[in-house]
Amino acid sequence: MATVYEQDDAIILAVSSNEQKLQQLNSITLEVPGNQTVQIPENAAIEEYMPHRLKRCGNAVKWISTVGPSFNCKDYKPNDAHALKLHFEQLLETSRALLTLKTFEQLADQYEIHSGKWVLYVDDDQVDDVWRLVANEIQNNEFGGFSTYARVSTVKIPQHAICIYSKTSDTNEIEGLEKAIRKIGIKRVLYYKPDIYTFCGIHGNHDCRIRPIIFTSEYNKVEDKGSILPTNFNAMSFVRVDAVSNYE
Repeated sequence: MATVYEQDDAIILAVSSNEQKLQQLNSITLEVPGNQTVQIPENAAIEEYMPHRLKRCGNAVKWISTVGPSFNCKDYKPNDAHALKLHFEQLLETSRALLTLKTFEQLADQYEIHSGKWVLYVDDDQVDDVWRLVANEIQNNEFGGFSTYARVSTVKIPQHAICIYSKTSDTNEIEGLEKAIRKIGIKRVLYYKPDIYTFCGIHGNHDCRIRPIIFTSEYNKVEDKGSILPTNFNAMSFVRVDAVSNYE
């Protein structure tokens, strides 16, 4: 059973097999509306935090997250999320046609948000198994030092999303994390989205149709490794974006 509590405008979820103990969780909402997250407590059993155990309760819990020993929340949040969102909305109103990749790089520098995530999509009957792999790797090895934070969606639209975060926008770090993901046996297509787009509110179905995915990685069975390709970013492409990143 899962019990939902509200405190200080944060959603706190307590889960235990016998419901005897309430644990205060440091939920990482990343200040993105609707992205309520429950974090796996230190030393808790990962098995109690599987998507199928924590089905979405109304709008209360949308994500389950886990962090590594060296996790620092500041690595994954802008210095002022509210100001960033307002700044971007002003840019949309005044200079939509001039938005380029450079625009987002400048916003990322100004608001000190350089993190991003590799996103993979998993069917409902497989999500617990894949999440178990990811959560164990974060907690025990931090993907070789390339990631200290990951999370999984508790609902499927139409699939579950698993996000494995990179702390920086450095290409070598992004590539290193992709290789570490492949190393634990994940062979699905991966999509890389910088967090600057998330905090600007740009998802796959955004009205301005900006494509927020800058890299994809497809697994090559012959070479037994992933192949990373840029998506040929076009900030104002009016080709409809698919469902990728609607969660994030």
